[in-house]
Amino acid sequence: AHVVYDAYLQALKAEGLSYPALRVFGNIFSDYNFRITAIKYAEMHKAAGGDAYLYQFVFPLMLDQSFHATEVPYVFGQLKFPGPMGYLFDYNSYPAAVRLKDAMQDGWLAFVYTGVPDIRTDEVTATWPQYDALSRKTMLLGKDITVVSAPKERQRSVWDEVHAAFYGFD
Repeated sequence: AHVVYDAYLQALKAEGLSYPALRVFGNIFSDYNFRITAIKYAEMHKAAGGDAYLYQFVFPLMLDQSFHATEVPYVFGQLKFPGPMGYLFDYNSYPAAVRLKDAMQDGWLAFVYTGVPDIRTDEVTATWPQYDALSRKTMLLGKDITVVSAPKERQRSVWDEVHAAFYGFD
C-alpha cells in the first residue's frame, strides 16, 4: 500500500497538482478499477493478434478532473445534463466541449465502420495509433486531442510491482 500511495503522491506533486489524501486515493481507486484493467486487456488482446486502441478522457468535469464514464455523454452528443441539472451543467456553450464531442463521435463511428478510430472532423484531424506494450501510445481526449506515449507511466508501472508481489514473482 505504501509503494502505491507514494508513487501516486510523487506523480501528483510532479504534475503540480494538489495532493490531499482523498485525491491520491481517488486516482489509485480509478486506476485500479478502470485504467490498469483496460491496459491489461489491451495488452492481452494485442498479444493474441488483435488490434488495440487506448484513450484517456481528460476533459475536466469538476475539480479539474474527469471521472469514470464522464466521456459517455460526449460519445452520444449529450452535453447538457438531463432535468434540472441541465441548468447547472450545459457544456454546449463551450467550444472545446463541442469540438471534443464531434471528434469523439467521429472516432467511434470510424471504428465501427473501419476498425480504426481515426478522427476526421472540420476542426480535428487525428490518426489514432494502435496500442502496444512498448510505446503505450494513447489518445488523450480533452481540450486538446493528442497522442502521447505512456501517459502516467509511474502510476501504471507501480501496478506491475504490485501484481508481481501479489502473484509471487518478485
